[in-house]
Amino acid sequence: MNFFSHLKFELGELRFVVQKTEDMEERVIDFEALQKVLLGGIGYYFYNNIFEISSSRHCFL
Repeated sequence: MNFFSHLKFELGELRFVVQKTEDMEERVIDFEALQKVLLGGIGYYFYNNIFEISSSRHCFL
């Protein structure tokens, strides 16, 4: 199981637990924030790389 699959699984487990504690609620908030930051950073990285690749290809045309 890769990191993002594990993070998604852990969030799912915590969201649907029957007896929620304050610690569990805080953990869900922390995991959701971590997931947004990581996925946003990866999306930004790929967007920049695709932009750089497409820009460099146009230079050769």
